[in-house]
Amino acid sequence: MNKNIIKIDYKEEMEQSYIDYAMSVIIQRAIPDLRDGLKPVHRRILYAMTELNLEPEKPFKKSARIIGDVLGKYHPHGDSSVYEAMVRLAQDFNTNHPLVLGQGNFGSIDGDPAAAMRYTEAKLESLSMSLLKGLDKDTIEYQDNFDNSLKEPSVLPARFFNLLVNGSTGIAVGMSTNIPPHNLNEVNNACKAYLKNKNITNAGLLRYIKGPDFPTGGTIINKDDIKKIYETGNGRIRVRANFELEDLKGGRKNLIITEIPYTFAGSKTRLIESFINLVNDRKLDELSDVRDESSKDGIRIVLEVKRGIDIDMLKSKLYQTTRLEDTVPVNLLSIVDNRPAVFSIRELIEYYCEFLISIYIKEINFDLNKLKYDREINEGLIKAYNKIDLIIEIIRGSKKREDVVTCLTTGDISNINLNNKSSQATAKELNFTQNQAESIMKLQLQRLVGLEIDKIKETLEEINKKIDFSLNLLENEDELRDYIIVDLDDIKKKYGHNRKTQIKQIDKEDKFVEEEVVEELYALIDRFNYVKVVDTQSYSRTNKETLESYKYIVKIHSNDNLWIFSDDINFHQIKIKDLPVSKMADRGTPLPNNINLLFADSEENLKDKELLFTTKFGYVKRIDSSEFQTIRRELISTRLSSEDDELISVNLIDDNSEELVLITNDNRKIRFNVSEVSKQKRMAMGVIGINLNQDDYVIDVKLEEKTDKDKRNRGAKGFIIK
Repeated sequence: MNKNIIKIDYKEEMEQSYIDYAMSVIIQRAIPDLRDGLKPVHRRILYAMTELNLEPEKPFKKSARIIGDVLGKYHPHGDSSVYEAMVRLAQDFNTNHPLVLGQGNFGSIDGDPAAAMRYTEAKLESLSMSLLKGLDKDTIEYQDNFDNSLKEPSVLPARFFNLLVNGSTGIAVGMSTNIPPHNLNEVNNACKAYLKNKNITNAGLLRYIKGPDFPTGGTIINKDDIKKIYETGNGRIRVRANFELEDLKGGRKNLIITEIPYTFAGSKTRLIESFINLVNDRKLDELSDVRDESSKDGIRIVLEVKRGIDIDMLKSKLYQTTRLEDTVPVNLLSIVDNRPAVFSIRELIEYYCEFLISIYIKEINFDLNKLKYDREINEGLIKAYNKIDLIIEIIRGSKKREDVVTCLTTGDISNINLNNKSSQATAKELNFTQNQAESIMKLQLQRLVGLEIDKIKETLEEINKKIDFSLNLLENEDELRDYIIVDLDDIKKKYGHNRKTQIKQIDKEDKFVEEEVVEELYALIDRFNYVKVVDTQSYSRTNKETLESYKYIVKIHSNDNLWIFSDDINFHQIKIKDLPVSKMADRGTPLPNNINLLFADSEENLKDKELLFTTKFGYVKRIDSSEFQTIRRELISTRLSSEDDELISVNLIDDNSEELVLITNDNRKIRFNVSEVSKQKRMAMGVIGINLNQDDYVIDVKLEEKTDKDKRNRGAKGFIIK
């Protein structure tokens, strides 16, 4: 029985299995092939539609039928995911040039989902034929499908650079791709430039490809970054919405959003809801109403502007407080030779163009072989015309079809009954090729009349011209490249359109910046952990007894942040502008639930300062306030010595804080210089400030000024007063 047990290293098996899984996800699911710009699911959808004869001029078929063929023949995964992939190929707001023509509800830019596949119909778009052209001419390799019962293309013979034109996104194991869509005219021009000059540089190609061209339009505002993005294959594109100003009666104006960032393609409703929420929260007081008047003619989001509002300042505020200015990540990662890699724009163009050249060479060779066969047959027919009487005599004198073919190809008349010696002698000289002999046997006699023979001779002449043309293309690389360029121009002429996305460089200095009014305020925190913000006038009118009832009173500015430390070792950061300015009688806003507040102050006041943290078990540490300067609202502020330890005190070390006093529950005290506490990082545990007896703990911490010269000379361990 032990003979059947194979011992393997568990670690090696897990590593290899994970690598296999990761590569399967990368190659077979998430990352597109550079050559046709498609993931396997998209390639299989288009191929299945071809097999169903869903060319542009043919009738539509139910989407359910298409998806059924894809699942059953090539892609045995979830039907909903495959249908969603096909739907995306049909959405003109997601792709520059849809590859599928949908009939029915295929979703909307608002975010509405497509109707179920049983309700919709689809067929191929005209441009898709440029991806599929040549499938039947041995231009690409076929591979077995999932159960080895059928063959499917490993890649499509794409005649335009679909990867750049329509872009692609995908998340795999340990990597992701995000290739934005580009303008077809620009991409084809760049491919033409490479075909004319293989040594063209990255900068040379960028004379043709200006940058991404999103189907939703908008304006790219970091033009200067594009060169580096296309050189490295990584970066971020900043894109803004486009506006139009509409003047109304009475001096009022409407700001019309006509183009939105590509990040909201398929989720426009979410963008509009964010405006409405900001208006309701009185963070966009400049607007009186927001409504969507979009239609088939395009996007039209109306922002009703109140009288007297500076439009340029409003635009600036919209860009800063909403996602009308957004970031599109760029990661030019794709598959080449079953290997994922990030490419520069030149490498992408080079790989694609070399693939395109190979496709044309294979297609020309395929057509050339067919032309040579046709020439052979037509030459045989002309030759047969001059010997038709003999051929008829041979057919009459034979008993088997094979004997006739043998006689026509080799002159063997041993099985042919020919009484005429002249015919016998002539038959022995016959030397038709096998293909010609087979063609003669299928010949209809009507083709041997005079006019038909003339047509055959004309056809043969045309065939010889085409053969010469094909041989010239194969023997002359420059001629071949010019031939490809003609096809690229034809595709550009049929399907190209002007750029939708504008490209500008808007530096920070050139942006309209709304002048922020900074107010001096007071943040008051009561014993119930409610915080309220009041202006200086309200604060100055409040009597001393009322103010003394608050745990913390922090003088702060409206553009500042309130820092709060609690005994749950958390740090909370609150933007003062997020809190409403209240009256003294108001309750305020509750702090995060169930916290015991230890310290509160403004970020501005704590800048370039140090904080002293003390725990129940006598650990102390100094932390620079810069450790807490983060955009996160909440993070772990420190680390404890054990699970039973607790943070009991957070103190500000100012210029007067020179001595630290720790007091224990049995009234033991230790006093030492603050400078003797080492400065540490936020997540450090700290150092022991006092050695405690069993069951003892620290109950109070004080920072004091030095009071006499004797204290300055005390040792590092301080002294204990009982």
